[in-house]
Amino acid sequence: MSMAYSFTLDAVRTTWPFAGRMAQLAAMGAAIRGGRGVVVAGPAGVGKSRLAARAVSEAAGFSVAAVRATEAAAELPFGAFAHLLPAPPSDRVNPLQWAAGELSATGLLLVDDAHLLDGASAALVHHLVRYGGVRVVATVRTGEATADAVIALWKDGLVPRLELAPLSVEEAGDALGGALGGPVEERTVRRLWEVSQGNPLFLRELVLAGQATGSLGVGGGSWRWQGELAVTTRLRELVDRRIGAVTDAEREVLELVAYGEPFGAELLGRLGSAQVLEGLEDRQLVSVVVEGRRLQVRLAHPLYGQAVRARCGTLRTRRVLLRLAEAVEAAGLRRREDALRVALWRLDSGTAADPRLLLEACRVARLARDLGLAERLARAASAAGGGAEADLHLSRILHYMDRYEEAEEVLQGVRLADDLQRMEYVAARSFNLYWGLGREGEARALADEVGAGMSEPVYRQGMDVLRAVMDSFAGDLVAAEAGLARVVALGPLPEEGARSLTPLRVSVCAFDGRAVQALELVEGNSSEAFPSYQAALLEYGVVAALLVGDLRAAERYSAAGLRLAEEFGAWNRALVGFGVDRARVCRLRGESDEALRLCREAAARLPRRSVYAGGCLGELAHVLAMRGDAAAAGDALRAAAEMTVSQGHSVVFPVRLARTWVLAVGGDLAAAVRNGVETAGEAASRGLRAYEVTAWHDLVRLGAAHLAESRLARLAGEVEGPLVGLLSRHATACVSKDGVGLDALSAEFAALELRVHAAEAAAQAAVVHDGEGNVRAAQASRTRAWSLARDCPGVRTPALVRLVLPELTARQREVAALAAEGLTNRQIADRLVLSIRTVANHLGAVYERLGVGDRVALGEILSRLD
Repeated sequence: MSMAYSFTLDAVRTTWPFAGRMAQLAAMGAAIRGGRGVVVAGPAGVGKSRLAARAVSEAAGFSVAAVRATEAAAELPFGAFAHLLPAPPSDRVNPLQWAAGELSATGLLLVDDAHLLDGASAALVHHLVRYGGVRVVATVRTGEATADAVIALWKDGLVPRLELAPLSVEEAGDALGGALGGPVEERTVRRLWEVSQGNPLFLRELVLAGQATGSLGVGGGSWRWQGELAVTTRLRELVDRRIGAVTDAEREVLELVAYGEPFGAELLGRLGSAQVLEGLEDRQLVSVVVEGRRLQVRLAHPLYGQAVRARCGTLRTRRVLLRLAEAVEAAGLRRREDALRVALWRLDSGTAADPRLLLEACRVARLARDLGLAERLARAASAAGGGAEADLHLSRILHYMDRYEEAEEVLQGVRLADDLQRMEYVAARSFNLYWGLGREGEARALADEVGAGMSEPVYRQGMDVLRAVMDSFAGDLVAAEAGLARVVALGPLPEEGARSLTPLRVSVCAFDGRAVQALELVEGNSSEAFPSYQAALLEYGVVAALLVGDLRAAERYSAAGLRLAEEFGAWNRALVGFGVDRARVCRLRGESDEALRLCREAAARLPRRSVYAGGCLGELAHVLAMRGDAAAAGDALRAAAEMTVSQGHSVVFPVRLARTWVLAVGGDLAAAVRNGVETAGEAASRGLRAYEVTAWHDLVRLGAAHLAESRLARLAGEVEGPLVGLLSRHATACVSKDGVGLDALSAEFAALELRVHAAEAAAQAAVVHDGEGNVRAAQASRTRAWSLARDCPGVRTPALVRLVLPELTARQREVAALAAEGLTNRQIADRLVLSIRTVANHLGAVYERLGVGDRVALGEILSRLD
């Protein structure tokens, strides 16, 4: 599932692509051709010099001279032009007029780093542009002192000043993909963009550093960054030059901010110097922003922190961290994140001793899904005497990190103090046994055994919630509903317990067909703060949205889930799940290339054994089968069997649904139909209507609508939303050989963006029309199917694989193209030197072959052919 790309450091260093600057390049070209040139301004490393050089190279017809200003050359009059000017003939000559005369043949002057020009050189540039007819392309660095003569170029309106902004995240993605020679994972693009802040120079150096350290590599068909960001010597030197020289007092404040950001300005002023802080802000080395009632200080660029920290030795680092911890403790831990920050500073300074602080910090890190940090804090809390509470936290964290055997080992021999800890123990261990190790029987037995000894309603409710979650995952929705009823009957739940019921209700509603209710619950709880609950709501929201045919809602939920997973750290389980959800939406839209990329990206994140492997690799097999690659799809199914843990419905059914299509594209249609019928029957027996609907409709798409018609008709009355009714009518139209109805259904599917369904329905309509001898209608349906299939590149389902559009002769194409432009038959005849009758005959043949009836429809089809 991986792809190989050729990559060398030299290749990246010399062939970094020119990306994201085409609009600016066009504006500069216009300014050169139609005016006196342009000045490009921007911060260091933003790509001014390269853009200017590119604009000059594309400006044809000019005699070009180029100068680069430097600090050293600025010590001499005309220092930047020394290589272009001979020695002056005498002291009596006006130096400006003499220099201008020597350069009079120049048509276009390139001046790089014009802010560094000496006064004489700056005056010469201004004189050449104003009086000498020379065009100029100059670069200046924003925030730097610049000669008045250079400023006058744009201030006096001689040339426009173009502000060059950092790359956007999309432009950075294009640059990274071009530099690395292949697709780059979205999360990696965003991470590198955030650290570089869109600065092309920093972005390139980060790529080189990542390749050199092995942090940047290929996984799942795309480039991914894993681990911490590395700062090489070259990158640190670049950042150090940007920071410039600092005093000891400034260095002290920068170190405090580098380790403590964001940090309160008032408290930082007490630790260092308010005057020093003001100076650093003036130099744009730190930024001060208002957050609520506080002024918070951050470094002005993420890489500044990397560079500052890299220069601190172990002892100096510990001293800085201890100062930060003591300062915040003295001021009081007023915000929840203060506990996390202080605990981490104490831990890294070697002074962590309070298990309560470490446990509170662990809770905050776990809530934020920074699992690596949460694990570290939990282990520190356990070592500091945190007892069972620390071990329970650690076990849950290891489970979320897919380290199931370690999670089980942590709970062996743990000493539980009361029913609350017993309930938390059962929840942690049952989750790990069921969803991690695949030992469902042990998980249920543990919940029953411990739950039987609990008398307090709140603990009995907790056990009932746990059992209901296991029932729901197993696909026993009736038992899950009964468990929910028992929980409610026992009385009000504590806040967190009540919160945990909502995702469970959404799950039951989504899978049993109450999709509209499920969506109402998702929308009504969109402000849920706990990431695990919010992720569950979004995940089941995708199921419900797809069941009602709302692909845009499904896409919105899956995108929100991915943002959540990225925001809350390296939460691979959520990244896999929501990546697969997005792939499913793309598959249904016919965007198979993107679906395949997303599936491979998700698969690369799977651990050796995972509860998510079935859903992920099942969807990968489904996509590959849709593309006609039966061999690769079969490999994905075998990988799913090897890697999948547990047998919950979200594990089993994606694989079984995919198997239907793998068998079909492999040529065994009879086996595919049998598998589809068995899958639908199994889903029906469990009340899992969401899967049942898909399984039956797959049979309709594969030509076995007679097996699915009656059951889909019944489901149309049981499942909420409009989609199942549409699927039922599709089955009926196929069985009754209603070609007109299939044409109409194709349009309805297209309106829902279900493009593959739409193309297949049109192809089925063509077959029906052919059987009735209605050639014109058959060709119209076939043309529509072909046009829809063109919007589904790479898709080769059985209904579409042989779909072709009748060829037109060269003369027919010529006549058709002119007709589509709006020419009359007489005008076409005159232009092509044909008779009007011949033109009419050609057009009639075209209409017959393509199944269209007017020039507008003809134009639409011809545009697709081109």
